[in-house]
Amino acid sequence: MAKRCYYEVLQVTRTVEFEEIKKSYRKLAVQHHPDKNPGDGSAHGRFIEVQAAYETLTDPENGDTIQSFKNYPEKFKEIVHSIEHARQTREQTARALEKAKEEAATRVQAAKEEAEKRVQAAK
Repeated sequence: MAKRCYYEVLQVTRTVEFEEIKKSYRKLAVQHHPDKNPGDGSAHGRFIEVQAAYETLTDPENGDTIQSFKNYPEKFKEIVHSIEHARQTREQTARALEKAKEEAATRVQAAKEEAEKRVQAAK
């Protein structure tokens, strides 16, 4: 059997609070308990799977890891924002550099023309 996401096993979303996990676990544990389903091996297997999911999601040692997975979408948004900001900054810098080159070329041309006028006036 392929390993399933513990949130799916408990039929909750990844953003759910502890109390909702606990509530869903209790409901599913009663539903699939071997005493309620005598002779049904799949119910027993499901009961064990529900227990494992609950223990993993509520284990304090796993808490930080699980919370970090919950925050992945936010971290991804932050990374995308940083990349977009860097792209915009690069484009602004490129435009400013191009403008500075044009201004420098204009000043050089003006200085050449002024120098030519002085040479002509000196003759």
